[in-house]
Amino acid sequence: MPSKADRLPRRMLIPVLVLAAVAFGLAAASPLQRGREAVWIFGGLTGTAALALLAVQPLLVSGVATRAGRRRHRWLGAAILALALAHVAGLWLYSPEDITDALLLRAPTPFSAWGVAGLAGLLAAGIVSTLRRPIPPRIWRPLHLGLAVTGALCAVIHAWLIFGAMEPVSKALLCLVILASLAVGASSGLRLLRRS
Repeated sequence: MPSKADRLPRRMLIPVLVLAAVAFGLAAASPLQRGREAVWIFGGLTGTAALALLAVQPLLVSGVATRAGRRRHRWLGAAILALALAHVAGLWLYSPEDITDALLLRAPTPFSAWGVAGLAGLLAAGIVSTLRRPIPPRIWRPLHLGLAVTGALCAVIHAWLIFGAMEPVSKALLCLVILASLAVGASSGLRLLRRS
C-alpha cells in the first residue's frame, strides 16, 4: 500500500493539470498574440506548453517504480524537451540574431541566460536519461534528478522574468505550482534513491 507521501503526487495531479491547461489557454488567447507572425506565436506557445508540462512531470516521479510509471515519465520528459527545443527553434526562425545572442550568452536580457540554462539542464537530463544503462544507478539517479530539477528551476526563473503573452496571475500560480511539484518530485526521487 502506498504511503501518504506517495499518494500526495496523485492527489495533486488533476488540479495541476487544470491550472496548466488554463495558463496555456490564457496565453494562447492573449490579446498580445494579435498581429504576431505565426512562427513567433508557435515559438512562444511551445515554451508555454513546456512550462505547463513541467508542473506535471515531477509528480510522476513516485510512479517510476513501475514499468508503466517509468514509461509515462520518459514520454513526458521527451515531450518537455521537444517543446523546449521547438520554442528555441521557433523564436530563432523569427529572429535568428536574438536567439544566437541568447545561446552565446550575449543577450542583454537576464531572462535569456536563464532560458539557456534551463534548456541546458533539461537537455543534459535527457541525455543522461538515454545513457542510463551504462551508468551505475547510484550515479545515474541522483545525476538525472539534479539536472532535471536545475533545468526546471532555471526555466521557471526564465518564464517569471518575461512579460509577454502569459497572463500574470496564472503564470505566477503556475510557477509556484512547479516549485511545489519539484519539491514533491525531488522528495519522491530521494526516497527511491534510499530504497535502491
